[in-house]
Amino acid sequence: MTDRAPGFMLVPGALLRNPEFVGLSPAERGAYFTALLYLWEGGVLTETQIAGLSGLGPNWINARESLVPLFRVERGEWSLPWLDRYAQRVAKLRRNARAGAAVTNNKRRALRGSADGVAATAARRRRSADGAAATHSGSGSGSGSGSGSGSSEVR
Repeated sequence: MTDRAPGFMLVPGALLRNPEFVGLSPAERGAYFTALLYLWEGGVLTETQIAGLSGLGPNWINARESLVPLFRVERGEWSLPWLDRYAQRVAKLRRNARAGAAVTNNKRRALRGSADGVAATAARRRRSADGAAATHSGSGSGSGSGSGSGSSEVR
């Protein structure tokens, strides 16, 4: 898959509850994890690739029997169904996140455009005009009531 995340989450309990995994020798577990890492990067491996990457050399023949139940092997290609499902879920989440970000960014651009543009200027003018009308209504300072230092009353 091309839309894979740079990493994945591993749930240790799921592996530790799997008797086929628990029954692996340390060398077979190493082969499993090595394959897991390469499968995340590429999706599938051939048996020749897994045998070579496992580091087991001639012991691959014996380890193969223990590893096969943990993998899906079809037409000579090895994969991990749970890892494929996980990769598909991550890809979907990433697509949805990008779509959500696009919506949010479009709203932000629209708001930014109105804050800097004509609509915001017109709104400021309206507020300014409304404010000026309120200060000349006779209830504020400088309203001509005669109080304060701004009065132009004659004695």
